[in-house]
Amino acid sequence: MIQDQIKILHLEDDHRDADLIEARLETADIDLRIQHVQKRQDYEGALKAGHYDLILADYKLPAYDGISALLHRNENHPEIPFIFVSGTIGEKAAIEGLTQGATDYILKQDMTRLPSAISRAISEAKIERERREAVESLRESETKKTLLNTIASMYLSASEGLITADILNFLVGLFDSESGSCGYFLEDGELVVPDLGKSIWKPLRAESGDTKIAKEHWEKSILHPPISECQTTIFQAPCGLPGDAAECEHMVFAPVVDSGKTIAFLLLGRSRSPYSKEEIALLEEIVRFISPVLNARLERDRYDRLRHQTEMKLISAKEKAEENDRLKTAFLQNISHEIRTPMNAIYGFSTLLEDPTLTLEEQKGFIEIIRSSSTQLLSIVTDILTIASIETHQLDSSFDTVSIKCILAELYTIFQPQATERGIRLVAPQATTDEDINIESDRSKLVQILSNLLSNALKFTHEGSVAFGYSIQKDSEPNYLEFFVRDTGIGIDPDAQEVIFNRFHQAAKSTHEVYGGMGLGLSISKGLVELLGGSIRVQSQPGKGSTFFVTLPIPSKEQADTRSRSEVETKTSTNRIRRKALIVEDDKNSYVYLERVLRDLGYQTVGAKNGSDAVSACRNDNDIELVLMDLKIPILDGYEAAKAIKKIRPSLRIIAQTAYVQDRDKLRDTEAFDDYIAKPMNKEQIEERLKR
Repeated sequence: MIQDQIKILHLEDDHRDADLIEARLETADIDLRIQHVQKRQDYEGALKAGHYDLILADYKLPAYDGISALLHRNENHPEIPFIFVSGTIGEKAAIEGLTQGATDYILKQDMTRLPSAISRAISEAKIERERREAVESLRESETKKTLLNTIASMYLSASEGLITADILNFLVGLFDSESGSCGYFLEDGELVVPDLGKSIWKPLRAESGDTKIAKEHWEKSILHPPISECQTTIFQAPCGLPGDAAECEHMVFAPVVDSGKTIAFLLLGRSRSPYSKEEIALLEEIVRFISPVLNARLERDRYDRLRHQTEMKLISAKEKAEENDRLKTAFLQNISHEIRTPMNAIYGFSTLLEDPTLTLEEQKGFIEIIRSSSTQLLSIVTDILTIASIETHQLDSSFDTVSIKCILAELYTIFQPQATERGIRLVAPQATTDEDINIESDRSKLVQILSNLLSNALKFTHEGSVAFGYSIQKDSEPNYLEFFVRDTGIGIDPDAQEVIFNRFHQAAKSTHEVYGGMGLGLSISKGLVELLGGSIRVQSQPGKGSTFFVTLPIPSKEQADTRSRSEVETKTSTNRIRRKALIVEDDKNSYVYLERVLRDLGYQTVGAKNGSDAVSACRNDNDIELVLMDLKIPILDGYEAAKAIKKIRPSLRIIAQTAYVQDRDKLRDTEAFDDYIAKPMNKEQIEERLKR
């Protein structure tokens, strides 16, 4: 007994015979569904529109016959069993029908054999279908094996590339496509599309080489869901790619997956017809086959990139270390020369002062040389200490209200004699204008920055002018104040315009030989500018001069006005004349020098060699109105001694004296001191501090 329902197409012009045949099959307990047709066009139309398991046909029909129906079956559906059921078929006709491919024939006069004939025909058809499928499967298996071996051979013969141009072109031809592309993903998710010729990504490409697309860009394309979900996808429309749309109407995206992640993909496109299920299945099998090869190649490439990056870092580190050694050597040579030059003058002329035959004018000249050389030596030491503090992040800033006009006027006064001596015109129109602007900044550092730039400008300018000033940039929030120092000097090569801000660098190796210096000025200026929250840059052409720009943010006017009023009140309250001073100093020579200077300024002096004695002196002598406190003293250091004195006498003015840059910055945040003097100090500096 046949279990599955059988769909039968019955060609019969006599409806009574058709009903008789159907009734006979129902008594045989066969699960079937019969469709009756009487004419040729109905018969051929039914076969074209649907699938049938069996055909029953009368031998003779009006305007048609069973042999013609059989031949139509042979041409279009040879796999369907065909049985003649007729009352007029003779032996000769039956033999002809069987010869043409009919499965069996049954006489209407005796239909007892019809159920068994149908069962046998269905079984034989099933066996034949399975045989054909097995043969086809074997044939497809051999075809796929040959195909995959071809692709594997291409991989083995290719020295580079995840998917070579040969493989891509082979796949384009295999799937009857017009174009194709492939891509793979780097560690950071960046998409790399190799330039292999038949690409639907052509508008994205450079003229040669791979196209790299950042993750955030390809994630916006239509390819994103298939990539992230590792799904083969068909696009029945132009595929929207990052920055372009492919021209092919029908496209298929096949991901190459490893460990549940898309590592690469194939993308094929054509316009003639959609891709069939069989083609998609074959493409999926191909990408599964090449997946381990692609993954191994990607891993190798990642390793090569990592190795190359490591090698580049090692080479860079080696070159940097060698460059640092070279710069340090050059710096030590420069600093040795720069220090020995003024030291030689100081030592030489101080020994000459012992000559009793010197005239008064000669003595004054020698003293002036010693003083000038001492100032030069002090500048060198100050620069070294400043750059050290910047490099170790030990330099702080103290913001106060600063008058820009006053700073420009002060700088003009300082540098005008030097410019006149060199025959250079110094231009600073804003130094004498009635307009002024106040900003919150560190005045000493701002003056040091501009002084370094002006000093360099005058040093490297042989003729022409040096101009300096500022402008206000209001196109951003907050607003910015931009200082400039412009010269008509020797200029700077483009390649050197970045390194000149690095420590120990000068624009050219010959610069030190011609102009001297240690190459610290611009590095110090850059560090100080950044400490103030600004930036520094240069515009220059060799032989045409340079312009340095210093850009600083401008705080609100309300903040500046508040700080300015507070500063005036503080200075007014502390501006008093003092007549008895305590010098706290453990170095004998320094004490003698300070005692002489203070005596000349009208002060009576007492001394203390350590912090403990200083505290006792201030506690026991209320006439002491000023304390000059060295910070590096025994027992109690200057900080602890000053704090103790302030607890006893809060209004007593204490001025610190120090030779350390980091101490100067720390003093600004210490309430125990009212002011400080940097060592070494001259009489004018001490007098200026005492008048505040």
